[in-house]
Amino acid sequence: ENYFPGLGLRVELTIFSFMDKMCEAYKGGFWEYFKLSNGGLFMIPRMPQDKLTIQWDGNDYEGEMSPEAAGICATMMAISHLSFAVPPGSEIGETLAQRAADLWEFINEHPEGASIFAMLD
Repeated sequence: ENYFPGLGLRVELTIFSFMDKMCEAYKGGFWEYFKLSNGGLFMIPRMPQDKLTIQWDGNDYEGEMSPEAAGICATMMAISHLSFAVPPGSEIGETLAQRAADLWEFINEHPEGASIFAMLD
């Protein structure tokens, strides 16, 4: 199922790139899609660690979070980044906006929501 029509593999590659920039322990590997009941989704890296050290120079964030929470951050950052690369009002732009809204809704209920919001702020 293509959740980002018109962008294909570009979304995944952008997620991988953000994870690489924010997590020194990330060295590539397998990822899983996690579909949300509200229609959203995010990707989770398969990593052996329970907690990852996450750093983001853009807002001086440094903290620990689970691979799931880190995947949520990387997914949200990729969606945001790509939303600036598509024409305003385009179908893919609307899709990206909806995926972001769905994911924000999920983050509000996530046990690590405070850390995720701090990292994305």
